[in-house]
Amino acid sequence: STPLYKRLLKDGRLIRPKHWLKFERYSMAHRPLKMTIDETHQELHHAWAASYSPERNAEVIQSMSHKALGPRIFHFITRLVFRAIYFPQTTRRAWMKVVWQNRRTISGFVKEGLGMMLSPKKTTSRDRIENSPGAVNAKKADDHVNRPSIVSARRILD
Repeated sequence: STPLYKRLLKDGRLIRPKHWLKFERYSMAHRPLKMTIDETHQELHHAWAASYSPERNAEVIQSMSHKALGPRIFHFITRLVFRAIYFPQTTRRAWMKVVWQNRRTISGFVKEGLGMMLSPKKTTSRDRIENSPGAVNAKKADDHVNRPSIVSARRILD
């Protein structure tokens, strides 16, 4: 056993000393020191609800606006799946409710995706790299350093 397990056992704080044999989902295995088990459950519920609320999902996706659409969609789906750990979404109706609650974020993805599909200019990843601000500045610097000026070209010719 671990030092923590031994300390909790010695202090009489283990609810089920052989908890690994009688595992109960969403049930505490020990008594916390400064709050009741019910208070702990309330705090945990509040933390999960606040962390994975539609508003928080939207904030997180907005904070990733500098990233491409694909990674943002992937992150959003991952958040919905993690939410399901504490708030089981086992029915179609439960998932539809979650989709409805997050409709603003989802509609933003749809609008952005449609805008990308319908935009006339198609750029490849190579174009994006070559035309990025850093690449453009590097090209200018290279041209400035490596290109002889007109004055020095005339000196060479004279």
